[in-house]
Amino acid sequence: MHKLPVLLALNMNNKHVPENTFLYSFDYMGEFNRYRDLDEETNMQSPFKAGVSLTDEALYLFPYPQHVINLSPPDRTMAKRMVDLWTSFVINGNPFSDVRAGYWPPMTTLYGPYMKIDDTLTV
Repeated sequence: MHKLPVLLALNMNNKHVPENTFLYSFDYMGEFNRYRDLDEETNMQSPFKAGVSLTDEALYLFPYPQHVINLSPPDRTMAKRMVDLWTSFVINGNPFSDVRAGYWPPMTTLYGPYMKIDDTLTV
């Protein structure tokens, strides 16, 4: 429901600025994953794993609510990675991070390439 509209929008953007359109999938299940909290609070049992919430990546760029400021070491690494990628993109037009592996190429086809952002970063 959420990723397909993003993919369609990026494909339209890629037609106009192909060298500067980058696609990613945020799949990191950190300590403050919003669906994990929902499952614990409501004791909701789902027939499938909910995965990462649409807003989970924002936790590492803009820590909110207050308790999110105290990140675990793996979550701090993800926060540094996310901030590095986003600020590098804003400053240089190319996402780069000291805590990443490999090169994140811009989109060249309908489906990518794309960066899978998880414990490791892979194209």
